[in-house]
Amino acid sequence: MLRVSGCSTLPCVCARSLCCRTTMVVYSIDEAFLDMTSFARFDLTEYSRLIRRTVRQHTGIPVCVGIAPTKTLAKIANRLAKKNPYYQGVCVLRSTAEIQAALKHTKVEDIWGIGRQWSKLLQAKRIESAADLAAAPAAWVRSEAAKRELAGFADYRFYRYQSVR
Repeated sequence: MLRVSGCSTLPCVCARSLCCRTTMVVYSIDEAFLDMTSFARFDLTEYSRLIRRTVRQHTGIPVCVGIAPTKTLAKIANRLAKKNPYYQGVCVLRSTAEIQAALKHTKVEDIWGIGRQWSKLLQAKRIESAADLAAAPAAWVRSEAAKRELAGFADYRFYRYQSVR
């Protein structure tokens, strides 16, 4: 899953230029998700850098790119790409170890869909990070889909795609 923050139309153009079939969800005016499964033959880090350069060149808008197996993890990857200079605007979470490290460095209140009140409740139960939430008992997690997303398993019933090609 690719999350591009800052532009919702260019990833579609880039996908077309590489002649790959993909699906896209435009999440908001400045954010989109792409299913990158058909891009396995490409170096996703380099491809993401190309997206960043192209968006910047054509719009002047700086964007960050996060790639991970699920939407929730892609949002976490994007946040790391944006906030941590090490990633230089591109964070690709491939391995279990990379995902676990990202979850450990993500505060529970920074997880997509965790509101202020739920965050306080979780913190009162000593769930401070995304890793803590992923490991929490199912009874403490409001949504099984959220727990599966953090574990790296997409629940496609919750995904609505718009075909790019």
